[in-house]
Amino acid sequence: MPPVSMVCETYVTKMYDQEVHILAGREINSIADLASKKVNFGVRDSGSNLTANVIFRALGITVEPTSFSQPIALEKLRQGEISALVYVAGKPARLFQNIRPDENLHFLPIAATDHLRESYTPASLTAEDYPDLTDADGAISTVAVGNVLAVYNWPAGTERYRKVTRFVRAFFERLHDLQAPPHHALFAEFVDYQKRQTRTLNSSALPDPRLYELIIQHVTTPS
Repeated sequence: MPPVSMVCETYVTKMYDQEVHILAGREINSIADLASKKVNFGVRDSGSNLTANVIFRALGITVEPTSFSQPIALEKLRQGEISALVYVAGKPARLFQNIRPDENLHFLPIAATDHLRESYTPASLTAEDYPDLTDADGAISTVAVGNVLAVYNWPAGTERYRKVTRFVRAFFERLHDLQAPPHHALFAEFVDYQKRQTRTLNSSALPDPRLYELIIQHVTTPS
């Protein structure tokens, strides 16, 4: 991926991580077992599709990728028409909430090799996240994809520049609202992350440097 500056974007903030889930039938014991088998990577050009391509290429495992939507892929996995699906989403992902233990599906571990660590963060899936898919006494290793909020670097003084500035201001002013339902639990982690990172915020990286003090004020105010 090219540096942010090369694609005319301005970094605003890191958001949260999304875990890579590889769901397979019980006859598949490891990612290596998927060699030459049908594995759903997700809709073309989606985050899951791009990530799956990178991971399987990095691990040297050649599969027969499919590009179904994730709900359709899950049904095909249940019917035995594909061997696994790859889905990038914050845990616990809604896609897996209604899977029953008697369906004999499980997550495959992904070892965070040195090559994968260059782009991804080590993570895990636990019984707390997926009680019907994970053993209570163990965790499944995986990797996570970092998400950032970036905006187009519009010239200062333009109307679109002002719109971006208003958006960033409103985003940080309402930051603590993201911790409340119905927002995903990941937003609570995001707010906590912002509190830890306030000392490293770079005012020059914002679409309007004057927002720096506003961000400091709102992410450090107790919720």
